[in-house]
Amino acid sequence: MKILIISNMYPSKENPSYGIFVKNFVNELKKYFKIDLIVIKKREKNKFKKLLKYLIFYLKIIFKLLFNNYDLVYIHYPSHVSIPVYFISKIKRMKIILNFHGDDALKKNGILNNLFYNFLKKLVRKANLIVVPSKYFRNIVINNFNISLNKIYIYPSGGIDFTIFKPLNKGKCKEKFGFSSNDVVLGYVSSIMEEKGWKIFLDIVKKISEIKPNVKAIVAGYGKDEIRFLKYIKKHKLENDIKFLGKCSQNFLPYVYNAMDIFIFPTLLNESLGLVGLEAMACKVPVVASKLGGIRDYVIDGYNGFLCKPNNVDDFFKKVNILIDNSKILKTLSNNAYETAKKFDKNIVNEKLVKKLYEVISDENFRYSRWS
Repeated sequence: MKILIISNMYPSKENPSYGIFVKNFVNELKKYFKIDLIVIKKREKNKFKKLLKYLIFYLKIIFKLLFNNYDLVYIHYPSHVSIPVYFISKIKRMKIILNFHGDDALKKNGILNNLFYNFLKKLVRKANLIVVPSKYFRNIVINNFNISLNKIYIYPSGGIDFTIFKPLNKGKCKEKFGFSSNDVVLGYVSSIMEEKGWKIFLDIVKKISEIKPNVKAIVAGYGKDEIRFLKYIKKHKLENDIKFLGKCSQNFLPYVYNAMDIFIFPTLLNESLGLVGLEAMACKVPVVASKLGGIRDYVIDGYNGFLCKPNNVDDFFKKVNILIDNSKILKTLSNNAYETAKKFDKNIVNEKLVKKLYEVISDENFRYSRWS
């Protein structure tokens, strides 16, 4: 069976983390299907180069769909390719699965964005199946596109690779980053952009470290606010309390997570899932997170972490202190976090997805009943 996978995000040597979940997804499907791939591998800042790259991208899509036959066309970030795929689907019958990851399912301002969104709505009606990362985001898609529940399948962004993300020797991992075994390490792994809550995280660290000098922090990430982030650390004299790592590879992140005692996820966004929280849990680290979006699919308040009022430093401070002050509670939540993460094991979620793909491909009802 042959599947065409389309995505406008895919890793390259220059950008190894750009769309890494799509690459992981492709690698899994290669075990079961013959895969043809049309992707964009590099984030382009130059507007002319970006336009040219998308033009070539669209031409490849049109050519492949017109002159090749596929058992299935699987599209990540479908809003970006809705126009060419929709027009081809009008003249050639295809089985299509659309995989939404977040804001690609949301309407945005601007003439061009409105044009893409209008065609996206048409393509959603033609699609055989819609894939989303969480129950929370399933409800968003149902409301936005007025589609039935049975047309949507939840697939948590490839799940967790337990050959990579797993518990390691915490003492050695702490030592690797210059911490002592007695230090309580708070962690942040995300983009350094205000919407992800980096300032809230630093406010929490500042407030706790003032009364508990053994509390330290480790940060992995990069983004548009990096200069402001570093200025804040310098202004509040937190250089000795915070280890900033910048951009980290996926294979290096397990050492980062395992150096943590508590993972803090203070995002201000309605995350469609928030895979970093599950990665931390796979390393036996409880999560203290904003009570928003898809995070609520796996963080159970008081069981494997805590949910906090968004953008509320005092609430985060209170919940984090509960874990710092009570090692028994911390250990219990750590163990529960690990048990939760196991439910998202990539082997489990990918096996279920493959069965669903076979169902779509082989079921004749999918082939004919949903075409408008």
